[in-house]
Amino acid sequence: MEDQLNVSLKPEPINIFGFQPELLGFKITNSVFTFIVVCIVLVILMLSATLRPKLVPGRWQALWEVIIEALLNLVESSLGRTKLARRMFVLIATLFIFILFANWFSLIPGVGSFGYEEHEIVAGSTTDKLTNGGYGLLTAEGELRSAANESSQAVANLASNTAVKVNTIQGDWAQVTEVPHTVKARADFTPVTVGGKAITGFLPVSAITPSKVGRIIIPILRPPNADLNMTLAMALISVITANVIAIMSHGVGGWIKEFFPKPYAMDPLLTPLEIVGQFARIISLTFRLFGNIFAGEVLLAIILRIAAPALVIFMGLELFFGLIQALVFSMLTLAYMSLAIAGGGGEEHGHSAHAEEDHGKPEVAEPVVGI
Repeated sequence: MEDQLNVSLKPEPINIFGFQPELLGFKITNSVFTFIVVCIVLVILMLSATLRPKLVPGRWQALWEVIIEALLNLVESSLGRTKLARRMFVLIATLFIFILFANWFSLIPGVGSFGYEEHEIVAGSTTDKLTNGGYGLLTAEGELRSAANESSQAVANLASNTAVKVNTIQGDWAQVTEVPHTVKARADFTPVTVGGKAITGFLPVSAITPSKVGRIIIPILRPPNADLNMTLAMALISVITANVIAIMSHGVGGWIKEFFPKPYAMDPLLTPLEIVGQFARIISLTFRLFGNIFAGEVLLAIILRIAAPALVIFMGLELFFGLIQALVFSMLTLAYMSLAIAGGGGEEHGHSAHAEEDHGKPEVAEPVVGI
């Protein structure tokens, strides 16, 4: 048995001592579990700094005040000192702090590497030979025969890449039992059964690739932003919020006019481009964050196996990239909001009903797109 590098695009359901927790009928995956852990830790950290604020703040309280003040200044520089800016500051700050902390949390030793064992059947080398009691993978779709000849009855149809256990080899035929690709830790390779009976039969030896049993680790904690579902959800929140702001600022009619730039008769293709542009924003936000974090996870896993001493350097780079990705995501969201306020088909829509300061002093501020 040999260790296998486990890099999965999709998150795996967590399995703790045979228990698979569920939420609303859905199995909790390792990325969702990490998301819950990150949120709990963030709440504890923020409460520890703000639950009993001091007039002369300590270092911990001062750190959070600096972060919040910097984010507020960033939002107000783009949306103006308005009530709407104060409201949207909550979303921008939440996105930035969560993405940053989730990215950095994934670098803690054990995240992505500590988990439970499973055994997986993997293709062997070209020098491996099929043996009695060994394992193999089907090279193509094939029929499982009741006897060692072509004219025998077909017992079942097996898909390509199906894992089989070889019981005995009889000339050009192998008596096999179908087994799952992956089985639980310390469990036997129990045959797959149909109607309570194990699927056994014969396959041509030429159709089976000799294989080995590898050990993989399914992590209990997986970086939340390495899950495409998480980044897609945040991207949808960002783009939908920007469109809601456009409707609040200019009304439904003004929002619709954005999709019909003037003069419409000169270039009607601008309308489908504007519509595609909205979906492009979602795709861009989703895959930029997911791609960078997932690539970083794969990179660290590879470096850990081939050059562990160099891991410190790459950890430093991932800390920097985690900050950049959090900043880019929140800044793009802020830019979409700024464009939504500035839009509406002309200067007559340039200022919304929200363009009053919280303290009652009117202020006219052109939105600034800082990307």
